[in-house]
Amino acid sequence: IVLLAAKNTRTDDIATYNKAVAAYNGSAVSAWLPASVNGNYATRITSTVNVNGNLNGVNPAVSTLLETTNSLPGGTSTFTFSLSNVSAFQRNFPTSRSSSSYTMNCPYSNGCTVNYMSGQCSGTYYGNGCYYSGNCGSCTSYRYLSRVCVVVSSTAPYVADNSLYSCYYPFGSGSNSAKYENSNSNTGITVDVRKSDDPLIALERITKGSDDFGATAGQQRTIALVCIGIGGFFILISGCIGYCLYSMVKKATANNNNQSLMGNQPMQPGYTPQPGQQYQQYPPPVPQQQAYGQQYLQQQQQQGYGQPPQQQGYQQQGYQQGYQQQGYKQPPQFV
Repeated sequence: IVLLAAKNTRTDDIATYNKAVAAYNGSAVSAWLPASVNGNYATRITSTVNVNGNLNGVNPAVSTLLETTNSLPGGTSTFTFSLSNVSAFQRNFPTSRSSSSYTMNCPYSNGCTVNYMSGQCSGTYYGNGCYYSGNCGSCTSYRYLSRVCVVVSSTAPYVADNSLYSCYYPFGSGSNSAKYENSNSNTGITVDVRKSDDPLIALERITKGSDDFGATAGQQRTIALVCIGIGGFFILISGCIGYCLYSMVKKATANNNNQSLMGNQPMQPGYTPQPGQQYQQYPPPVPQQQAYGQQYLQQQQQQGYGQPPQQQGYQQQGYQQGYQQQGYKQPPQFV
């Protein structure tokens, strides 16, 4: 979203650069000859200004400059410039620049020795070796001064431009304003002298040292929309995962509640649970309609049929009286 809303300055930056290219005139450099740097004679050359990235709309430019090759005098980084029609001046730059990395990692879980780690460094390894994977120490790489570029005013009287100590952004006296590409200190150093209106200096200033005007407005929008789309996709995936987890937790909670409710129901009469024994609870049985034969049997039983003979009933009610009426003294005994 920030990229989509950010202002694209490519068109304005290119217009500013093309204007500087059109106004540039390198013929005045010839007035500085003869010239020397630390006693080494310089020659007049032309050089194409290299622009990185998308060159659409960028006008080509060719610079005129003085150039010579020097070695560091006595191991110092002081350069003395003697140019015709220019007051003599000096410039100082660091002779070397180091870069340290604290992400030297051991690729083996059983550890790495100091000799192994030193072999992985292009410079000097500082550390005691490592016995576990992870940060094992610092790897310091040294690069030595390879190119220096100084600036002279674009109009007479020609003097060293003190507002531009170097041709390279940020135009200061530190190591960021020179080139360090040599792997040893014995390699020659290229020294350039340019006018303050040189297209290279304009390019360095506009692009802040990247020499790249960046993406077009359309490319910036496309990149922004792609980033938004990718971000939205991951948000959607995260939402789906979160919903699935929520549903699983909700279902598990509901099951636990149902089991708790079933466990709190009273036991049916007639069951005596033993200690440590659990009974599954069932709902009370629903009465079923009795079959016709059962209904008939109950009716007969209610009317006295089908009942086993009662000894007391035979003696008291029917048989004793009947036998006595017939002249019998005692009813027959059933064996």
